[in-house]
Amino acid sequence: MFLMTPLFTRLLTTEQYGYWTLFQSWETVLTIVVTLNLTSGCYMQSLVKFDDRKDDLASSFATLLTCVMIAFLVVFLTAPDFFSRLIGLPVRYVLAMFVSIWSSAMFLFWTVRQRVDLNYGPFVALSVAYTLVVSVVGVIAVLLAPEDAKADARVFSYAGTCLVMFLGLGVRHFVRGSEHFSRETWVRALKYNLPLIPHYLSQVLLNQFSRVQVNMYCGVAAAGIYGLAYSVGMAVQMLNSAVLNVLTPWMYQKIKDGHAADARRGFLPVFVLLFAACLLVSAMAPELIAFFAPPSYSAAAWIVPPIAVCTYFMFAQSVYDNYILYHERTVFLSIASIVAAIVNIALNAFVIPRLGLVSAGYTTLACFILSSVCHCIVSRRVMRKESKAATAVPVRPIYGMGIGLLIGSGLLVILAQYPAPRYLFALAALATVLVAALKAKKHVA
Repeated sequence: MFLMTPLFTRLLTTEQYGYWTLFQSWETVLTIVVTLNLTSGCYMQSLVKFDDRKDDLASSFATLLTCVMIAFLVVFLTAPDFFSRLIGLPVRYVLAMFVSIWSSAMFLFWTVRQRVDLNYGPFVALSVAYTLVVSVVGVIAVLLAPEDAKADARVFSYAGTCLVMFLGLGVRHFVRGSEHFSRETWVRALKYNLPLIPHYLSQVLLNQFSRVQVNMYCGVAAAGIYGLAYSVGMAVQMLNSAVLNVLTPWMYQKIKDGHAADARRGFLPVFVLLFAACLLVSAMAPELIAFFAPPSYSAAAWIVPPIAVCTYFMFAQSVYDNYILYHERTVFLSIASIVAAIVNIALNAFVIPRLGLVSAGYTTLACFILSSVCHCIVSRRVMRKESKAATAVPVRPIYGMGIGLLIGSGLLVILAQYPAPRYLFALAALATVLVAALKAKKHVA
């Protein structure tokens, strides 16, 4: 889907692409609200802790999520125009969003189960099939749509494909499990997740709201440029997600078995891998933007490096969060995340009107560093209290590499007009990625 970006940036105007990026941003925000993020955290932890009830847990969680979404849909339908104006998207886009959110949630329940069971074959096959179908259908829909309806075609083709591809998984959850309503499961899920909603929302605001503020202060076209830069800079996030999806159940199992400190040896090669991947994207930023979009998006190249560095600190934070989530100390996460999100919104409101859309990338980076440090502190306190093993959370090597990444990325911004040294950086980073990936595979077992 990421590699289809060059097509859509050329088939859509910057304004139409801006609407699509805004749809994506609000979908991410509203997913947290209307699903209570039940597909994350508690569900995986429950599958590890209660591994003899996996089918019943799937049906119970899927039923709870569906009930919560229906309640929010009813609220929306009481005043659709009001809510539409509030988020700045047409009513039809919001309704499409409900469809895509529910469908994707059913897919996520299934993928979490596959990851916990280390059953990657079906997961990869369905992911690849979905990616191909949603990409091809999206391109065809945009090509066939009238000029003034191309943004609609992109949104509705995406939502419709999600429903068609994942409806069967939703039915599967309801049919295979016999425990559609379990007071114990529902209460535990709500007690676990509700305190985390401010945390999840704050993280999404930190991750997505900058493009909304760029739209507010610089216009929809600027939001499209920033959205492209964010997508390219976040390319490393695909690697982050892949690694974290494997690392999280592995970490949970280590904690459950009382071997939390043993996980430390698996972290460092993983962080070296992500460190090098961030430098690789930063080094190739001008070429990546030229590949993914026409010259009208060229300003995006200056935003890619700080966004790429964000992904490193996002990953560090996620690793620290796993310890907190397993031990169900969820309130602490919300406090740290809320502070970082508020600081980011305030900084953007001050900086973007004065310095333009490029500055949003640097304010976002500063706030992700702040958020990561706060979560690290909380994680060490939880581990010290729960298992007397704060040393299971490495700090100096992780943040030492983080400082090195900031310096290297800054140097690459200075060298943006000089391809030769950037290409040398890129080759060295690529070699490091390959070596670190092999070492990480060896240790995380």
